Amino acid sequence: MQNNQTGKKKLSAFLKNQGFYVVLAVCLIIIGAAVTILALPNNETAEQETDPSDITIVGSSQDETLSGKVTAPSAAPTKEPY
Repeated sequence: MQNNQTGKKKLSAFLKNQGFYVVLAVCLIIIGAAVTILALPNNETAEQETDPSDITIVGSSQDETLSGKVTAPSAAPTKEPY
């Protein structure tokens, strides 16, 4: 029983002194794991790449143009009504 209480006291004293560094280390490990997972090549991306035989060449007559389409509002300042 005495040994268990001294163990708890030691753990409590350790966490009071070094608790910040333990939490910091855990956070850095989580961030490192997330970056590693995101940086690894994704197998789904390789499957989605376009096969050169699937490419369709579009002529200039089939290109989309902006004529007849709605354009964005101009950036020119306008007078506000008073």
